[in-house]
Amino acid sequence: MSMSELEVLAHIDREMLYSFVWGIPAEILAERMRVSVVSIERSCANRGIPFPGEGYWMKVAAGVKPAIPPLTKHRPGPRGTTGTVEGAVSNAKAKEEDPFRVINELLGAGTVDLIVSAAKAIVIDPNAELRPHLSWQRDVCSSERALQRWLSENELSCRHLWYYPSPGSVARMCAILEAMGRAAESLGGSYDEGGFDIFGERVHVGFSEHLGKYRKGQTPSRAYNGLLTMYIGTDVYKDFRKKTLERDIPRAFVNLCVNAAYQAKDRRDALEALIETRARYASRQASIAAENERRKSFNREADRYAEALRLANAHDRAESLRRYARALEGAGRSDEAAWVLAKADWADPVTHSHDMVFGDDHTSDGSAPARKPQIPYESKGMEADGYFGQPIGDPSPTLEAFRNILREHRNLEG
Repeated sequence: MSMSELEVLAHIDREMLYSFVWGIPAEILAERMRVSVVSIERSCANRGIPFPGEGYWMKVAAGVKPAIPPLTKHRPGPRGTTGTVEGAVSNAKAKEEDPFRVINELLGAGTVDLIVSAAKAIVIDPNAELRPHLSWQRDVCSSERALQRWLSENELSCRHLWYYPSPGSVARMCAILEAMGRAAESLGGSYDEGGFDIFGERVHVGFSEHLGKYRKGQTPSRAYNGLLTMYIGTDVYKDFRKKTLERDIPRAFVNLCVNAAYQAKDRRDALEALIETRARYASRQASIAAENERRKSFNREADRYAEALRLANAHDRAESLRRYARALEGAGRSDEAAWVLAKADWADPVTHSHDMVFGDDHTSDGSAPARKPQIPYESKGMEADGYFGQPIGDPSPTLEAFRNILREHRNLEG
């Protein structure tokens, strides 16, 4: 489920969403609002709104009017479980933290004074020239009939800033947004149909209109009472009987800037944390690389030392053979002493001479080479050795007489 779907559903009052899900099939409602049915069910579950069962709309199509459960009072749960807009302001303004001090530290001294001055200069003019998308929305919602025709021919996009209002309230909304947009531009920001862009951060503003009073157990109808509600992040501003929403617009604009500043602060803190994490990671990788290089150097030195010990052991064996040869020479066994000296030169890694029998296959530590095993004979081979090993002897006299006859009659030689 994407964040935009949660934002669309979180900007709708509970009473309005209750009337939607019991007045329009969920598939059609999801198609108009460009959200999924699962997101609608989840939002209703989190906000304590009863949702029609699987067979409800089949009964309605058959002419049966099933009982509709009433909308009970909802007790807000933890953040994120009551349909609150996700991603609006993740860093909540703590009670002990002064948001104005945060803004001045983040954007420089005097920023708060500029924000307050821009908020005080806001003038809501119903006859002011509107931006293209506000003017277009006002013309579309000029009457209930025009609004219904437009809704039947188009999809309700999440880029719109209000949902199913009464035509008489659209002009007020457009005038409020136009005034706040001009104030944002005076601070170097901007405003379009996607929201306000202040201090490089995007802040969304939404509106909804309350339904008229209804008795307990009755289905709310689309009888709007003209009381508007404006949503800026997690802040809510409402119309009251004796106090209109327009009176809170300067304070709402200041809070709009505060939300943008906190988003910028969160982004800056996240960037600093990322830079610090990358620096720690790079330092750790450099430390690991240095340790690996040190261990490779150590292992190379250890292998070289082990090779030196092996060669020293072979040299000691060769020197021992030479001492033995000298002892044999002193005992008058010169031939045997020469043979031992030749083998010592073959075993010594310093000389590593060639041997007539051992060849150039020197042992690793100067020890005696391994004996080569004899090739084992098979039984048939042994029988053949017995057959071919018998002495041949003298030729038979009968064979010699036969040879003489052949020589006489065929003139054979030899």
